[in-house]
Amino acid sequence: MKTASASHTGASPAVIRAARRWMLSGLVLSVLGTRVVDGGINATVALGALPAVWIAAYATAETAVSALSPAFARRLQHRSPAKTLITCDLIETIAAATAVPASLLLTARAFTVVLVAYLAVASVLPAVADLAEEFYAHHLAQLGPGHALAFNAHAYSLLTLTGLLLAMPLGALMATTSIATVLAINAVLTGLGLALRTRSTYLLPTPSDPSRDPDQATQPPAPRGVRRRGRLADLIRLGPTSPPVALLSEYARGLTGVYLLLWATHSLSIANPAHSLAVLFVLSALGATIGPQAARLLGKRQPPAPLLYRSTLLSIAALLTLAALAGLVPHSPATFIAVILYTPIAPALNRYRHVLTDTLRQTTLDGQQFTTAMSWTLSLESLGNLAGVWTAAALSVNHTPTSGLLLAATSYLLTLPALKNNHQSRSCAKAANGEACC
Repeated sequence: MKTASASHTGASPAVIRAARRWMLSGLVLSVLGTRVVDGGINATVALGALPAVWIAAYATAETAVSALSPAFARRLQHRSPAKTLITCDLIETIAAATAVPASLLLTARAFTVVLVAYLAVASVLPAVADLAEEFYAHHLAQLGPGHALAFNAHAYSLLTLTGLLLAMPLGALMATTSIATVLAINAVLTGLGLALRTRSTYLLPTPSDPSRDPDQATQPPAPRGVRRRGRLADLIRLGPTSPPVALLSEYARGLTGVYLLLWATHSLSIANPAHSLAVLFVLSALGATIGPQAARLLGKRQPPAPLLYRSTLLSIAALLTLAALAGLVPHSPATFIAVILYTPIAPALNRYRHVLTDTLRQTTLDGQQFTTAMSWTLSLESLGNLAGVWTAAALSVNHTPTSGLLLAATSYLLTLPALKNNHQSRSCAKAANGEACC
């Protein structure tokens, strides 16, 4: 990878850190606004004001948009990632601010049309923002791999902590007052995020398509069939950052997501099921907050591929242990303890791998290879998670989780050969010293 050092950009390390923190703060506020709306919509459905099909339809729409990430990425790679993020926040702020008076002035039926239009816009923006965030972190990686690692780790931790433990409950609470309050909070938070992102861009402008190799532009393009076969082969050979690894990992996560928690609350007879589920959600969020920070600390000292390999082995061991207990002694104290331990450990390991994989991809891939690998990873992640959720439903994981747990362990097992591919790890071994990855 061609690395642009801080000196080449004219920005000091202190300026880069400040810009990174402003951008991260803007990201957190923007996503907080989105999570408030998510919580509000869920509560509105629970109150009977909207049909339950809305949740499934909205989730399916978001997945469908994420599946189109490769097409979006081809457009966005030629634009400044910071300006793309600012544009997304501006559109979200205007849409939310427009929907607020509509909710107060229009009839319920007319406002439903406005709300559908707003949610249609809101389902597209996260996918575009995710791509732009990846391009932005890739730009940071060119300035020094430590910047990308810190940005990724803090983003995953803060978004989990604030989004799941603060914003979604707040949205659900505010929805009991009015949906206009939820939309107004979103408009304010996203507007503040817009201001902070603008401040970051003022300190550290991000160029359009910063990773593109100018030498590649002068080479004549190969025939389309050859290009496709070559790109597919390249993607498969990417080892830990291969999109098929992301597909299998997210499939396993979908298999052992909320359906497994529902099994825990209904099968273990621990207090009120609703209260038990809330406790498990909190434990899961805490694990997902801690995992990225562990990746940041260990990622400074060791190459990522061995860390990814060992963490995957831990996930497999945890899944097999829980599968054995759930199948043999489902109502025993040992199973209860295993569930309590597994609930924070599983998301911690998942987010741990996400941070390491994202940073590895951003620091070792360049140009079109980075764009292709990153966009297909996001696309296959969304499809893998959706397939995992539907498989969990088909297997009735919420009633008998053993088969789902074993299938998830098998899915992780299939990723191990790719994770042992250390050809990329050597190029990031210098990251501990803050040097550029090759």
